[in-house]
Amino acid sequence: MRFLVVLMTLSLSIAVNAKPLKLAISPAFPEPFDRYEEVPNPNATKFDNIKNKRQHIMVLAKNSTPSRYAAWQALVEHLQKKSGIEIELQPFASRLAFELAVNKGEFDLVYLDPMQFVTFKRHPGYNAFVKRTAQPIRSMIVVRNDHAAENVKQLQGLRIAFPSPLDFGGSIVPRESLKRLEIGYQAVFKASSSEVLQAVLAGEVEAGATRIEDFKGEDLSTQQKLRTLWNTPGFTPFALAAHPRVSFFTINRLQRALVTMDNSEQGRAILADIFVENGFETAGNGDWHDVEAIDLESLNQAPSQ
Repeated sequence: MRFLVVLMTLSLSIAVNAKPLKLAISPAFPEPFDRYEEVPNPNATKFDNIKNKRQHIMVLAKNSTPSRYAAWQALVEHLQKKSGIEIELQPFASRLAFELAVNKGEFDLVYLDPMQFVTFKRHPGYNAFVKRTAQPIRSMIVVRNDHAAENVKQLQGLRIAFPSPLDFGGSIVPRESLKRLEIGYQAVFKASSSEVLQAVLAGEVEAGATRIEDFKGEDLSTQQKLRTLWNTPGFTPFALAAHPRVSFFTINRLQRALVTMDNSEQGRAILADIFVENGFETAGNGDWHDVEAIDLESLNQAPSQ
């Protein structure tokens, strides 16, 4: 009798998921970027070797960089092959359009930034099932190479630029981290991390905050004109979550396919393009307690100087 119940449950699960699962990725997730690699300097001389000068240079890696859609489509194809579950990647939209659709429960699977997840797990009830392994979200605060500051406390009362107030990695994380250190500053908001870095280079602000991924995506000449003053503490990363209508059996199969991706060279290559360095691990809704402790209303008030 128990066997028949299990069989009927499995059959029902397959019937419920007969249509492709709709997967959407938060537009807050960064685009893949061109990678630089260190190679021997072909113009180095013996004299340079003695003086320890320019023995290596940075050049663009030879592998082509996929678009964000292509990077995630590669993941979808891998999951379909390994799990046997059909998945349809939804086109990327604006942040507002994406969040409205998530709020209506239009997607079966969503990859959400931490603040989005703690919102949408309440309604319509998305449940996290994987996250990056040992790779929290960190931000960095940068200054020009010629800036006098030697530590982040020396930015007290100065102008610091941030991307949009809703940018979790580039704005919420560094502002929350500065708040915990009780460092006051004058906040200047820009439309993107690129604009933040340009404001620092132009001397419009003394420092700028950005996601590490966004900084690495900048032109090498821009990176070399800036130095990292501080890396923030880490926060629980993006959540891959499922709508309550997705069956336990489907989630279990997807989990198995995801957490074993870094076992193969092909899987690791796919993960690299979506900024996953150590593979995925299983996750539960309670893993984002550090994000839930952030008081956005207080954070968005003008910081004391």
